[in-house]
Amino acid sequence: MADREAATKHWRQGAWADTQALQARLRQELTNPAPDAKAIRALGAGAEALKHLIAIGRNVLDVDKAAADIELPELIVRELTLVEVSEIRRKQLQETGDLDPADLLAMREAIGADSDVPSEIVEEGDEEPVAA
Repeated sequence: MADREAATKHWRQGAWADTQALQARLRQELTNPAPDAKAIRALGAGAEALKHLIAIGRNVLDVDKAAADIELPELIVRELTLVEVSEIRRKQLQETGDLDPADLLAMREAIGADSDVPSEIVEEGDEEPVAA
């Protein structure tokens, strides 16, 4: 499997480089003050040949089959409430040691007094709740 992966990677890099070179040459010819129709037709034929070569390479390497075998990660997106964001920030600040009472009070004021933020937060190692 590692050999097929290496061959596929090499094939993709080569196909990409060839495609980019062909596009650059075609753009160069099209922006030329006096474009050469014969060169443009030759580049078009080269693009068609490259298309067929890429298809042959894809078929030989079973690229589509290999891609189907790869399990894609799933990203779950959800909205966070202000309370959850506040708690995440508090934990991050606590882990870095940057949390002080003034920062905590400022975070609460930014969220608003009418939110569901608890009025007391217990820091790790404290037995008594710390009032803010």
